[in-house]
Amino acid sequence: MTATPVRRSARDRLREAQQTEARALKEVDAAVKSRDRAATRLHDADCALARAQAAVVETSGLDRAAYLLDVDRAELKRRVRDTEHADQQGQPAVSMTESSTAGQA
Repeated sequence: MTATPVRRSARDRLREAQQTEARALKEVDAAVKSRDRAATRLHDADCALARAQAAVVETSGLDRAAYLLDVDRAELKRRVRDTEHADQQGQPAVSMTESSTAGQA
């Protein structure tokens, strides 16, 4: 730990720097919380999309659904399979954001 500065002007500068640092840390914390809320909303929307896509596949078949949705057939098949598996396990649907980053870890 560093010694407290002796001169008043030095102490004032140190206090000001510490206050600026504390404000910056609060801003970082607020930004992290905001990012986490956005990630949760994105995940929820992506799960809803996966379920809606699965409904189109159920109604129209995989090939036609891929055509109608302009989605790669293999990717759509994987999403439907993952969504059905998650539903059977009582878990939320797998989102595209999870599946696209899963292999990067």
